[in-house]
Amino acid sequence: MLTTVDKSKRLFNNRPIVAILLGLVLLGLCFSALPAYRYLKSVRSNSVLEASKKYHENQEFNLAFKKAHTAVLLNGKNEEASRHLAKLALDYGHPLAYKFWESVINSESATEEDWQHATRASLFNKSPEATFYYLERWKRHQETPSPTYLLTRARALILNDQHHLAKHELSANISTYPENIELHSLYFSLVNEFGTPQEKARNREILNTWKTRDDEIGVKTLRSIIVAKAYSPDDRKESANLLMNHSLRTKADELRALAALALIDPNYLNDLDQTTSELIDLEDNESIRIYTALLIETGNYEQVLQILNEDTAKSDKRLYQNFLIAKIGVGASDEVLDQTSEQTQQLSSLAEEAILRALAFKESGNDASYKFNIETSVNKATDEDLAFIQHHLLRLGEKDLLLQLYLKIGEHPKYGDNARQLAIQLAMDLQSEEDLLKILKSVDLGDDFISARQKPLWVYLHLLFGQDTEAARYQAQKLAANNGQSPFIKSLLAFSHYISGDTRTAQSLVPPTTSTQDLRSTLLQIAILKGTPREVGLREKLQHFDTSQLLPVERSLITL
Repeated sequence: MLTTVDKSKRLFNNRPIVAILLGLVLLGLCFSALPAYRYLKSVRSNSVLEASKKYHENQEFNLAFKKAHTAVLLNGKNEEASRHLAKLALDYGHPLAYKFWESVINSESATEEDWQHATRASLFNKSPEATFYYLERWKRHQETPSPTYLLTRARALILNDQHHLAKHELSANISTYPENIELHSLYFSLVNEFGTPQEKARNREILNTWKTRDDEIGVKTLRSIIVAKAYSPDDRKESANLLMNHSLRTKADELRALAALALIDPNYLNDLDQTTSELIDLEDNESIRIYTALLIETGNYEQVLQILNEDTAKSDKRLYQNFLIAKIGVGASDEVLDQTSEQTQQLSSLAEEAILRALAFKESGNDASYKFNIETSVNKATDEDLAFIQHHLLRLGEKDLLLQLYLKIGEHPKYGDNARQLAIQLAMDLQSEEDLLKILKSVDLGDDFISARQKPLWVYLHLLFGQDTEAARYQAQKLAANNGQSPFIKSLLAFSHYISGDTRTAQSLVPPTTSTQDLRSTLLQIAILKGTPREVGLREKLQHFDTSQLLPVERSLITL
């Protein structure tokens, strides 16, 4: 008789059975180990995510991004990691930021803020198809379009040259949110530029009602008016005074109102009865920075030095710059030159240091050193220096150097778009056709980087100088399809046919002279209608415009 041991030996000597048993054991181990493995990866993912957040707090973007990406790879279901990675991509301009948001908005926990960020990322990365795809999907998640959705869609339409559609959609929906200041502000701005006289009058009525309200709507309305150039100095002055006394005003509101009043009336600060301590928080660097910059702008240098000394100023880069500029303003240029020498510890970039030294040399009358340093400031400038150097070049009247600065920053992948647009405007102010041609030749008119607001001007200049005229005509057709009520856009489309030799079509497209005219529309129409009875009426309209700043090529249109 076989014993138990013998039976066991026989069983284990039977290889097929052993293999099956071992397989079952291993399978059991796998099933039990898999959850443990997943758990370990989840824990590891959370750990790496926390490391990413710490790197982000320390402004170490590359490391933060890599860690966040690793956290997602370790656990694709870690929604917090996916959202963190997507936000990093959006905040720092990753070229595929909108794709990182795809996994976030596909999750069940996707919020309205996530949809907004996804759409913003697609707009930032100039992907209209993705933008409107996200917007359509976002809309399906709502019973009634939310204010955030309406705002985001309207901005997308504006960036896609569809101003009138954006205005129409907002007009149809803002009644659902009668007191949403952000929706109404965007609608008001569109009406101011593209609206009928009746719509503009209605805007004025609403604003006059809102700005006297003693609630959040009132304070937000006043904030928007005091900084908007579309309003007259009297409107902004009245709104600034109302804001200064609004029950919901903040300290920042007081400073904004103060700045608006001082910039409208440079003597305003001298007439104040309040003391500095009542106007600003002397413990808050941001408040002091805004206030001292305002004092400098209005020439009140001694008041800056009553607030700042060298030690307190060194706690903040901009405060120290304001301190040095104020010292130059009171005649202490030599001290500033000592404090900006190569031996001193720099609180500013090389470009900013150079412009501070230029200001000091100008004050002391050393023209050669002034010129050397002002040129150095432009040569050393990076995109981070743009705002500071631009401000001082404008104050100094150095527009030629400012144009050089814009053209230099125009090569930057992120900030170049804005710089090129600024360069176009400045080159026109300087009547520099050579620089205008250089800028026009450096870009493709079909590039998405040209903002919707600037696109008509770029098309106009391309047609005017005969640059890439076929592309310009195509863009004029797109503009006309989206903004067909604008006399300038209509004139652009007509002129695009005129310069291609199709005069008959061009003349048929010219809007009636009874429509609202602007200087450039009138110039184009005179060129197209040369020798026809309508030319006489256009010449009469031309007399009502200031033509002193026209470019030579523009003048040629009316002397053809």
